[in-house]
Amino acid sequence: MIITPSEKRKYRRKFQRIFKFRIATLFLFSIVIISAIIVIAWFAGEDKINAIFAEINVLQQNPPIWLEVPMVTGKYLLAPTVALLLTVLIIMKISPQPRIWSRRLVVGILLILTGRYVLWRSLSTLNLNTPLMVCLVWVYLV
Repeated sequence: MIITPSEKRKYRRKFQRIFKFRIATLFLFSIVIISAIIVIAWFAGEDKINAIFAEINVLQQNPPIWLEVPMVTGKYLLAPTVALLLTVLIIMKISPQPRIWSRRLVVGILLILTGRYVLWRSLSTLNLNTPLMVCLVWVYLV
């Protein structure tokens, strides 16, 4: 059987479509693999991993001021979040039609707010004292 060049291109395209990984898929897959390696090393008793999680535990016991929960006594912790939210609302009023500059600014501010939330959530409220709890947290987050 003779395969013509057009058939070769057709098969090649079909093969590339089947095995084409998206960047997001590779990113999430690498996070899962790295997390599995860390958990396996921790269960194996690797001292460096134990030291890292001991440091995270100390950080959880005494979080930085910007990671603490905004309380009534500490209203100044809520100010950056409210200021960024108001900035987003002002930008949306100034530029009702999405433009490149407004879209990038709003997405950047929302990424900052999301990053602050994820840091607060992971460093202040999650219990990472035992390897089992870390496994459960990773299941919860992923």
